[in-house]
Amino acid sequence: MADHLLTFEIEPEQVTIHTDPDGLRHLIGRLQRLLAAAEQNGNEHEHLMTPEWSGTDLTSEQQDGGEVVNHVQVFCWVTPHDRHA
Repeated sequence: MADHLLTFEIEPEQVTIHTDPDGLRHLIGRLQRLLAAAEQNGNEHEHLMTPEWSGTDLTSEQQDGGEVVNHVQVFCWVTPHDRHA
């Protein structure tokens, strides 16, 4: 079980992210790692999952009436001029 709040919910025509300070720090850390890996290796992605999907990144408690998302993929597409390594 995660020690932070980080829940993605689908609502009509939008995705809502619910978080607490620890959850936001966790998400920022994952995004920073994704950026570093993409800049070094090219196109990269991260998976964020709830415990129901064998993950520890996302929480699965509904916050605002939307449908909880169990798996979020974040992709970073890199072109040659984007590389800083």
